[in-house]
Amino acid sequence: MGVINENWYTRNEGTPYPVDESASNVDDAGKYLPSDILADLSIRYPRDLGPYPFLAAVSVTANLVTLVFEVADNPVMPTRFTPLCVVTVPQPVPIHSHVAVQAQVDGVGGWIVFGQGALDQVGYRGRFSSPQQSLLTPRSCRGYAKLPVTGVRTLGLAADLTDIVQLSADSPLEIVKEAREIDNVLRDVIVVRLVTNDQAASSSTATTGTLSNTSTFADFAGPCSGRPESATCGDPQPIQSVNTVGPDCTGMITLDFRGCSILSQIAEACGIAIDCNLGLSAACPPKYLPNEDGLLPFEVPPANVPVPPPVPVVPVVPPPAESVVIIGSLPYTECFDEEFGLYFQELSGTWGFSTTDTPDELLYCPADLDNPYSLVYPHASYQAQDASRENVTLWRGFDTTTIGRRVVTTLKMQDGPSGSRSNGGVVINYRPHTTVAGLFEYFVASLDVDTQQLKLERFNGSVYLPVASLDLPGLVREKWYRVSVKVSPGLYAGQAGITTQVTEIGGVVAATLGPVTTNSYGTSDGVFGFHANRSITSFSYFHVEVAP
Repeated sequence: MGVINENWYTRNEGTPYPVDESASNVDDAGKYLPSDILADLSIRYPRDLGPYPFLAAVSVTANLVTLVFEVADNPVMPTRFTPLCVVTVPQPVPIHSHVAVQAQVDGVGGWIVFGQGALDQVGYRGRFSSPQQSLLTPRSCRGYAKLPVTGVRTLGLAADLTDIVQLSADSPLEIVKEAREIDNVLRDVIVVRLVTNDQAASSSTATTGTLSNTSTFADFAGPCSGRPESATCGDPQPIQSVNTVGPDCTGMITLDFRGCSILSQIAEACGIAIDCNLGLSAACPPKYLPNEDGLLPFEVPPANVPVPPPVPVVPVVPPPAESVVIIGSLPYTECFDEEFGLYFQELSGTWGFSTTDTPDELLYCPADLDNPYSLVYPHASYQAQDASRENVTLWRGFDTTTIGRRVVTTLKMQDGPSGSRSNGGVVINYRPHTTVAGLFEYFVASLDVDTQQLKLERFNGSVYLPVASLDLPGLVREKWYRVSVKVSPGLYAGQAGITTQVTEIGGVVAATLGPVTTNSYGTSDGVFGFHANRSITSFSYFHVEVAP
């Protein structure tokens, strides 16, 4: 018989919570974090320690259960870590009961609740090197602003005042001792406050001619003297909340527009206009019927839904007059056999060359009798060599667009040190962020042995967002896979279709993901490149051509 009113902690044991849904839940060794070890937690820490709290380590043994929590300054590639707190409890741990955390820095406090997995998952040990793996939800762990007043000192003195201190104030301020109820306790406190003109005039310290005709409170209120909740600010009334979301402690509300939105500022009205650049044909599509297999549109995997034929519109590509030279210079192939990558710019990680190679490159790198390097096989491939960081290299060649192009490479994910991952793929349309200066955004089509998937992800400047994926059981290390990525123009500006094909060289793995239509492609003047996240991955060649 099913449980109707299931315990809230028991329900949490079946979900990643309190780990955020955007995290991968995969530790450094490639194992998934059991969701039933931690059922709930509530931790608060000083906000200035960092914005990304995460679970850093878990150990479940027959004698002890230990958890370590840290906070970082970046979700993907942190440069600063700060320990927040630890929990160490002897077995058997109390299940579904609050256990206090042990703070590692001042100002940290809270509790956790163990799930049944703390008893059952004996032998699990996991380490997490970044918030991208085990970021905690804001509900369970978040920072707070420290008290604005931590002490009293005289002007020019570095240390706070101690012992017996005499406080004095000039008009219109006064300092008095009064009783105030704080946390249901009546306490003696020091009150620093403004006094009205009438009070100041009647006091013995008032000086004739020093007071204005208006009230003291009005003098100090400034231009924003109204109260929004009382509608006394005048028109236009200030915004107090957006869909029940209020401002932060500094009065700021941050709006994050995603998808097809195109923003333009309205200076006169102090506002913005949002346009998705969609017509009626896109906003009101025709009704769909089941396909020949009897499946409705929502029953078909997104990666396999065919893109309807484009209507006759001007494609988002450079004008013909500017494209003749570019197209005339394609196709272009870099074979790396001379241990040199022309036009390649190494952006992050460590890149070098390896003597491993594959005959598959002869599709685009035919033997040249005048070039002794091409007669020697195997010779060299371009290799991502940093197993602890993200490796990104870009091809900054002569081509000026990524729309209407196809990139082909053959890659091998190789055995690395303990804790390394196994993945590799193609960077698509690496370009400056649309709205945030100093950040960059791009797409990555990659193979991932750890998750057994072919994935298409979008990097929005701070984190990777999943776009589409396809399960590929049988992916292994130390085998060559040909990866082909084709980018087709969409119906509107900022829209594109991305098709990724993978073929195992001399094997059975073969699949196609897409075409996947995205409305977040942006301008097509970015560049292609290679990508490997904490993985030792070799790329046999780089080939770009006009998409057939």
